Amino acid sequence: MNLLTREILGNTLTQWLLAMIIGLFVYGLLRFLTWLLRRRIEKDTQQPRTNASVLIKALLNHTTGFFFLALAIFTSVHSLSLSETFMTVVDTITIAIFLIQLGLWAIEVIEFWIIKRQIGKVGEENYKKGPVAAILLIAKIMVWTVVIILIVENIPGVHVTALVASLGIGGIAVAFALQKVLADLFASLSISIDQPFVEGDAINVGEFSGEVEHVGLKSTRIRSNTGEQLIFSNSDLLSSRIRNFKKMEYRLVVFTLNVTYQTSYKKLQKIPEIIKDIIESQPQVTFNRAHFKSYGVSSLIFEIAYTMNTADFALYMDTQQKVNLEIYHRFQDLGISFAYPTQTILVDKKSSGGDHHAEE
Repeated sequence: MNLLTREILGNTLTQWLLAMIIGLFVYGLLRFLTWLLRRRIEKDTQQPRTNASVLIKALLNHTTGFFFLALAIFTSVHSLSLSETFMTVVDTITIAIFLIQLGLWAIEVIEFWIIKRQIGKVGEENYKKGPVAAILLIAKIMVWTVVIILIVENIPGVHVTALVASLGIGGIAVAFALQKVLADLFASLSISIDQPFVEGDAINVGEFSGEVEHVGLKSTRIRSNTGEQLIFSNSDLLSSRIRNFKKMEYRLVVFTLNVTYQTSYKKLQKIPEIIKDIIESQPQVTFNRAHFKSYGVSSLIFEIAYTMNTADFALYMDTQQKVNLEIYHRFQDLGISFAYPTQTILVDKKSSGGDHHAEE
């Protein structure tokens, strides 16, 4: 009994043993509850990404053993009578570990929310993690900045206001030095949020076109139609006019036909009807109009418009080819000639001795 009543650092051995038992109990209880919860969640392995159980599993996977150990030590130490300085050190370390754990949880919650929002827009089968990378990076920077400030604020004798002010001045200098990189980073963030295109989309940027392979934090990679890889900085890409062919639901086709001035009036009247009949006979096509549009320099110009009820480019090309061939066939049967550039030269008979003209 004398051994158990012996004091160490102001507490009896019995109190130290009791504190140890409390710490082990708290640590074991937290571990057991985590294991029990994880086992219950992992029974259903086919959960969609947006299910709450997926979030809980992610939170458990990012719960560190140091967090449990810190809570156990904190609980056991507070059952003893120790010096104020020692208790302050324990409290500071525990709060720091707790804040770090909160930061890990916050990042998982933000990532889950972003993924849920992304899947809600594009669907589970079309979801790609690439477009959300910039948002996650910004979120991580913000979360860990707040966590570090709170940890420093919790240290006795440290005044975080002056520290933040000095960091702000340094941050401005860094921002000026990295303004191009930051511009690309925020452009990547804008692409992730606004989604003018996603990986797999066929787009056109100026004279370049191809399929988006990867949207990164600084650049976007596009596989061109001719096979080479095109790399655009995100800020330059957003400042360009982008045509996204993947978003097409239909295709409006407008083309012109030029016939000769020698075409008779009755044949000119028949041309719109002929073209309408040809286009309406094609599958997945809606005829819009066919008009004698204008008088050209060397031809009579007809403008035709129809709508492909699909965005399939190959089907559009097949349809246009059939329309062109059938128009050629019908015009040949009716004796309607296609016009080509001609020029009439008039020669003054006084200077040439006769009235002549030539066509080229």
